[in-house]
Amino acid sequence: MFGAGYVGLVTGACFADLGHEVVIRDILPERIERLQAGEVPIYEPGLEDVLARNRDRLRFTLDVADAVDGADFLYVAVGTPPTASGDADLAAVWSVVDELPVDVPGRPIVVMKSTVPVGTGKHVRARLDARGLSNVGYVSNPEFLAEGSAVADFKSPDRIVVGAFDPADADRVVELHRGIDGQVVLTDVPSAELVKLAANAFLSTRISFINEIANVCELVGADVVDVAKGVGLDHRLGPHFLRAGIGFGGSCLVGDETVLARVDGETRLVSLERLYEETLPGQELEVLSWHRSGDGPEFLPVDVLTRREYTGEILEVRTKMGRRVLATPDHPFVTREGLKLGEELTTEDWVPLAQGAPTGARVRARRLNVVGSFGHERLTPERIIVRPHASELAAIGAIGIQSGISELAHPRGVVARSHDILQSGAVRLNEASVLDVEIEDAYVGTAKNGTYVPASIVAGSRTLPSIKIASSPSLDSIEICAMEASG
Repeated sequence: MFGAGYVGLVTGACFADLGHEVVIRDILPERIERLQAGEVPIYEPGLEDVLARNRDRLRFTLDVADAVDGADFLYVAVGTPPTASGDADLAAVWSVVDELPVDVPGRPIVVMKSTVPVGTGKHVRARLDARGLSNVGYVSNPEFLAEGSAVADFKSPDRIVVGAFDPADADRVVELHRGIDGQVVLTDVPSAELVKLAANAFLSTRISFINEIANVCELVGADVVDVAKGVGLDHRLGPHFLRAGIGFGGSCLVGDETVLARVDGETRLVSLERLYEETLPGQELEVLSWHRSGDGPEFLPVDVLTRREYTGEILEVRTKMGRRVLATPDHPFVTREGLKLGEELTTEDWVPLAQGAPTGARVRARRLNVVGSFGHERLTPERIIVRPHASELAAIGAIGIQSGISELAHPRGVVARSHDILQSGAVRLNEASVLDVEIEDAYVGTAKNGTYVPASIVAGSRTLPSIKIASSPSLDSIEICAMEASG
């Protein structure tokens, strides 16, 4: 198996699980070292277990001669990334073909797993013949593995496509898959190559189609979710890949970024890494996402939750308010002007920022109002400090705080004062009033004393003892008298 990347490692491990002896070769020393040490360089559910139970049938090497020695099948599973013009870069494919020893004995078969343009097989066949390797067969056996279900896709495929110049070579590759229950499509090499490309194009077309329908829905006031459901129930069409949205691409966020997720109806703020580890198959997962139209946020369903290793540039998108997001350059962002990639953002762009959401009414217990008892003439609202729940100030945000306290005179200025509030997590009582901060569950104190007490006390069913709150040694004590609470 040439290539220890996503396709090569999964395919090689699964072939070993079928009982075959597999040697996986790669050009990255650190990747081979990790595999030899028992580490798995990529994440795929079930792959670690498959590798662990087949250690006796799997070897990893950097040496071509070691990989080819005695091999009956020479699988090519190397990357074919797009070039600047959009064509597939076949440099790695040609490196494999050119590295094959010219004295390969027997009738080994080069099997192409990599996604390649139509006609690649004919060129590889000609190159093998030119190198004197006419004894080496060639078969196209494209992969149809999806991240997150690759092991299951290999073991229970929708189809096994095999295209060959020689029917005998095709039969040998089909026999290699013995033990896998999947419909076999035997064809010629160009047709097998086109099956893969056509499948990718058709899936992309379905996503693009439903996105266009979503645009129409916005114009006419229709619900694209209901439209897609109605279309997908047609047995000739099916429901797959009819979810409007970005749908496909290479964009991603780093694992420690957080997302407001709703799992089986329970909403919480969680890191992407924890969300991935804790979400179980079958759970209903939604995340809060911004409308590209700028209409605001909405919880939207998540089809697939995957994790991958990424080697490349990471952008830090930072706002003037200090918020930051780490993402790949091709990660999409909603801006005031519309959708933009991370690498396209400039300091002139405006991005939406959550400033809090309305909360529903809550049932309140009977309480003793401690703050209302501050009646001493020297205890003015400016001298009473309130420490509300952290979420109260965070929900208002810096802009909201600046706007709310703009009517109050602050010697250092409104912007500086708002920064102080967010940093300290505390406001003065007069500021809490204009900001409409919920202080029922807050703690209060004075600028001089620094001792904080509950702003209110839940009344029980018995007489409460007297409570004395001293603001400072120089002031008289303020006594909260005992009272009888009725239920």
